[in-house]
Amino acid sequence: MNSEPLPHPSPAGMTIYHWRHGLLLLAPTLVLERTTTPLCATLRLACNKPYRIDVAGEEITTWASLVAPRVERRKVIAVDSHVALFYFPIEWPEYAGVQAAIAGKDWLNFEASHFESIIETLRLGFRQSLDAATVIDVARKAVEAISGSQIPAPVRVDARIDALRRHLDDTPLDEVDVGKMSLQVGLSASRARTLFKQQVGTTIQHYARWAAIWKAIKGWSTDKTLTEVAVEAGFYDLAHADHTFIEMFGIAPSLVVDQRFVKIMPCEI
Repeated sequence: MNSEPLPHPSPAGMTIYHWRHGLLLLAPTLVLERTTTPLCATLRLACNKPYRIDVAGEEITTWASLVAPRVERRKVIAVDSHVALFYFPIEWPEYAGVQAAIAGKDWLNFEASHFESIIETLRLGFRQSLDAATVIDVARKAVEAISGSQIPAPVRVDARIDALRRHLDDTPLDEVDVGKMSLQVGLSASRARTLFKQQVGTTIQHYARWAAIWKAIKGWSTDKTLTEVAVEAGFYDLAHADHTFIEMFGIAPSLVVDQRFVKIMPCEI
């Protein structure tokens, strides 16, 4: 590569598929040269040729790598690699196998053949848009390839916790009042926090932040400004939304919503 700055981390364009508990980014070329420590575990899988990544102070060339949450990524150079980048919030129950695989490690390296069951589908995604069911299935198979076992069936959630979760989905982040919401579903705040953590896999506040990010992502695909979308999702201002998004994913939202290079595809099913 030459030293000229790229107009975008993915100058050939990228497609981002997102759903409630995950995100898949497909990019023919992806160049990230800023240090990040996202809260999500990230799986990068090359479908054309290997890429370079500097993780936890070590630079490697690989076909596939899984990096643990909060581990420093200093650089990713994936030129014409056709890279698929999965973001896994491993505190959610469906990612328990990923959490177990990466426990105590900064990163894991894989051969491309480890993900043979999804490579052809991902390659198809570089030629045409994938439907929501296909994307969710690919993410599931990626998780099962990492963990070596099938994702268990979802655990039935207490009706009161399910109602609380729906309240959080519908409420802007700055209006979340755990005490008031807990009483509305018939629980004390302390009991709601305990049950929510046990049954959903994350804290109420962390879930609320995730819900706000998904609201913002959906809003960014409209004609509204970034500031308007951020405020509607319940962030104090655009800077607050930027900080939260970078903390979660390690990339600025301004890059994600640049329609010259990015196509955003919701995958709720």
